[in-house]
Amino acid sequence: MTFLRALLLVPLALGGCAQDRISDKALAAEIEAQVRSRHPDVRLEQYARFYARAPDGMVEAIFVYAYEGFPLGRAGQSVWVRPGALPKVNDGGCSVINIRYSIAAHALRSIACNGSIG
Repeated sequence: MTFLRALLLVPLALGGCAQDRISDKALAAEIEAQVRSRHPDVRLEQYARFYARAPDGMVEAIFVYAYEGFPLGRAGQSVWVRPGALPKVNDGGCSVINIRYSIAAHALRSIACNGSIG
C-alpha cells in the first residue's frame, strides 16, 4: 500500500472513533431516561446529578437530593466532573442514588440508594 493511499484511509479509521463518543448532555439524558423507566416514583428534578466518565468505559454517577441551601449543586442540575471527583456521601438513604452505566452497552449496570430504592 502506498503512503498516499494509507494517508487517505486514516480519516476513515478515525471517523468511527469520533462518532462513538456520545456528548455528555446526550449521555446524561440517556441515563436519566433509564433511571426514570426503572423507578418512575423517583423525581429526578429534585436531585443535583453528578456524572464522571470512568476509564473503564463506564459512567459513574451520584444523584443527591438538593434541599434548600444544598452546598454542592441545584435541584435539576446535571454536572460532569473528572473521574474521582464525584461527591462522596456515606449515608442519606434514597436522598443519594449511586449509578454505574455502560456507555458501550447503553445500559444501567447498577443503581442503588445509600439505603433501598423503591
